[in-house]
Amino acid sequence: MKKPVVVLISVLTLVSCDYILKKREDSVVVPREETVAGNDAEKDKNGCVPSAGYKWSIIRNNCIRPSEEGYRLNSIDKVEDDTDVKSAFVLFSENGEDAEVYLPDTEGSIVFHKVAENVFKNQQWTLHADKGFSLKYNGKIYYVGARPVEEGQITGDENEQS
Repeated sequence: MKKPVVVLISVLTLVSCDYILKKREDSVVVPREETVAGNDAEKDKNGCVPSAGYKWSIIRNNCIRPSEEGYRLNSIDKVEDDTDVKSAFVLFSENGEDAEVYLPDTEGSIVFHKVAENVFKNQQWTLHADKGFSLKYNGKIYYVGARPVEEGQITGDENEQS
């Protein structure tokens, strides 16, 4: 029983000495670069990487991910079982005078200007930002924002695991 322990200790000692005594200039250390998701070769004219979800924001004057920085507006169309949900995103300028809307399947955005309290307009589009969001085109609602959960509202079932 003692002999295997002595052999094991001897092997570990030799391996650790070999590691300690090796010359370090033989090993190459590659510096880690910061990587951005997406393909850098596919940058748009503003330097944004669309394949990583970045789009140019006119009111922020920067590349942003609308899905991370904006408010989600869901389409009011019925969604079929196998189709993707199409959402629009809206963000507001710091002074609250402008809003920028990103519609699904479009490259750019639409800038809205405040025309009344919680109402923003751009030609045929109107964005209402009171009691939730609604986005209308020629008076017809196409997108609405998610409604907040009210206090005391039941959102699940009685099963503790759901």
